[in-house]
Amino acid sequence: MQIKVCGTCREPKPVTDFYRIAKGVDYWRSDCKDCQKTKRRLTYRADLLRREYGVTLAQYDEMLARQGGLCAICRKPETTRRSSGEVLPLAVDHDHATGGVRGLLCMRCNLLTGVFEGHPDCDRIEAMIETYLEGFRTAE
Repeated sequence: MQIKVCGTCREPKPVTDFYRIAKGVDYWRSDCKDCQKTKRRLTYRADLLRREYGVTLAQYDEMLARQGGLCAICRKPETTRRSSGEVLPLAVDHDHATGGVRGLLCMRCNLLTGVFEGHPDCDRIEAMIETYLEGFRTAE
């Protein structure tokens, strides 16, 4: 079995863990399949952040650090997982009218914000939270 060292993770791996440069040729890419997958995911994420929100990956990481890795609303870490079992990154919350980025939210808070933002019954929703729900918490 042929062994090759990955150019990124520096781990020796069987050549079957590397993509071929061309079909039918015994030349292999310098990075293993896992490292290639990670690079593609980061590139995709960076492109998405820039295109959708005008935010670089470095700016996202800075916001995440400022928030201590927690949701800006509930102050809890993200718990929603992809089908692969990997925890989702916090979502970029933005004002749909101006496009301005407000912060990073967990999936639950992001969905709730999307539902309530600009809702015609926004005052009613605030009253429900402040009067009704908070009233039960203080009564207990």
